[in-house]
This record gives sequence, C-alpha cells and structure tokens, in this order.
Amino acid sequence: MARSKKYRWGEDPSADVVQVGKLAAKGLGKLSSLVRSRAADRSLPEDLQRLKIIIEGFRPAKRFDREIRYQDELYGYLLGRLGQGVAIEKQRGRSRPDIVVDEIAIEIKGPTTNQGLQTIADKIARYRLHFSGIVCVLFDVQDETHFQEWLRGIQDPGVLVIRIF
Repeated sequence: MARSKKYRWGEDPSADVVQVGKLAAKGLGKLSSLVRSRAADRSLPEDLQRLKIIIEGFRPAKRFDREIRYQDELYGYLLGRLGQGVAIEKQRGRSRPDIVVDEIAIEIKGPTTNQGLQTIADKIARYRLHFSGIVCVLFDVQDETHFQEWLRGIQDPGVLVIRIF
C-alpha cells in the first residue's frame, strides 16, 4: 500500500502558499457543512434538538452483529442521561419502536442493511400516528451509496436520522 508523502514546510515558499490554500479550502468546506447542519438543527423542535445532541454523544462499546445489543447499550445510555421518560418497545396502536423517550420514537438499525433501511420507511409512516417525533439511529451502515440515496428520499422535518460510526 502506497503512503502519501508528508508535506515538508519551509522548503519552497510558493509551495507553502499553495498548501495553505488547500488546507483552508478543506477547512472551509467542513465549516460550511457544519453551519448547514446547525441551521437545520434550529428548525427542529427543542425536545428533538436535545435528544439529538445526547444521542450523538453515544458510542457503543464495540461493533455488534445484532441490533438488540445496540438497543440495550443506547437504552442504558439514555436512561443514565435522561432518567425518567425512557422506555423500551413501548407499544402504541400497532407501533412498537425500539426505544421511546417521552413522546419521541427511536428506531435503531445495526448493522444497517439495505433491507433494514426499507423497513424504516414503513415504520415512520406508522410512528407518525402515535409519536410527536421520530429518530432513526443507524449503526454500521453496510452500503454507503444506497444509504445516501435513502437519506435524500427520507428527508422530513419530523424525522431525524443519526448515523453513529
């Protein structure tokens, strides 16, 4: 495997200027992505914003091969951070999300397969009838291209998708 050469600063001043420009452009791209993300967060209801920040701080102990392991760890994490109002598989009508926090349904997928992404769309339609907000937490996405296409199609102000790496 070829390793990229490490840039050596100070050898050529004009090359240093070019390198600074490349680094600045990379940083500005990341910054604009962050600004867009924060602007989108402001349009979320306050309870969803708060839950998003908490869930984004979660890291599983390791990669699991079964969804239930991610569910157990996330449930324990949320219970520790929020205390009351957190329940596992609380049924309303025919809907039973993996975790419920107050009036928000949390659906977990991991490892996230293409079939798993397809089932989320159906669940979202049913969860809307019974919950004020929906959060999809995805672990270990298997097909990046399919995921990106699914994400563009699922965009909805009442649905929050959080991907945990």
